[in-house]
Amino acid sequence: MMRSAQRVLRTAQTFFPALGDIKAAAQDRLARLTGIPFEADFRALRLFGGEGRLHLDIGANRGQSITAIRMCATRPRIVSFEPNPKLAAALKRRFAEVPGVRIEPVGLGAAEGEFSLHIPSYRGYVFDGLASTDREAAASWLNERTLIGFDPAKLSIETVRCRIRRLDDFGLEPFFIKVDVQGTELQVLQGGQRTIEAHRPVLLLEWPEDELIAWLAARGYRRYAFDAREQVFHHDRGGTLNSFFMTDDKAALVGKQLQ
Repeated sequence: MMRSAQRVLRTAQTFFPALGDIKAAAQDRLARLTGIPFEADFRALRLFGGEGRLHLDIGANRGQSITAIRMCATRPRIVSFEPNPKLAAALKRRFAEVPGVRIEPVGLGAAEGEFSLHIPSYRGYVFDGLASTDREAAASWLNERTLIGFDPAKLSIETVRCRIRRLDDFGLEPFFIKVDVQGTELQVLQGGQRTIEAHRPVLLLEWPEDELIAWLAARGYRRYAFDAREQVFHHDRGGTLNSFFMTDDKAALVGKQLQ
C-alpha cells in the first residue's frame, strides 16, 4: 500500500515541474514548525552541548541537512558542499541572508578534478536525488514500476560538469561532518584525512561499507547507532539508515547516552 501511494505521488509531481523547490520549502517550514528534523538522527546533535561549532554538510542536495543542523545545534557554523551547480546556486539564494551558512559549489573527493553528473528528469520534473556519475544508473530507477504510465520518451538525462576538491584544501576545523554522496564516502574522507586526524569530528554516514568502516577504525573511530526515541547511542551497531562514528574523546561528550 505504501509503495503504491508513493508511486501515485511521484507520478503526480511530474506534472508540476516547479514542485521540487516548493516541496523543499514546505518541508523546511514544517520541520521548523514541529521542531522535528527530516531525519531523526540529527536530534543527536542536541546531546553534544557547546555552541558556535563548525558543521560540514557534504552532499547538500536541496538543503535539508542545513535546516536540520540549524534546528539541532546551538548557533552552528555550517559549510555545505554541493557539486550540482544548479542546486548550489539555489542554495546560495535560499541561505544568502542566513548567518553562519556558507555554500561551496563543489564536490569533495580524494583528488582535485572534474566529473560528469547525470541528472534524470521526467516531464521536466528534475529528480536530483537520483543524480549519478553513472548515466545508466541515473536513468534506471525511473520506469514502469516507479511511475504510472511510464513513457521512455518523456525521460531525459542532463549531464553537467562538476568540480571536485579535497576537504584538506579548505583548512577547516569541523566538529561534525555529515556525508551523503551516493557511494563515494571513502574518497571524500581520504581527501580529508589530515582534517579528520587533526580534529576527530563526529561523523554521520549513510550505509557505510566495510572498507570505509575499517579505514575509520584505523583512526580510532567506533561505530554507533542513535535511537532518537530513547536518546541513546548503541555501540558497535549501525542505524537503520545512518551510522554515527566517533572517537572516544567525542563519545565522552555524550557518555550518559552511551549503551
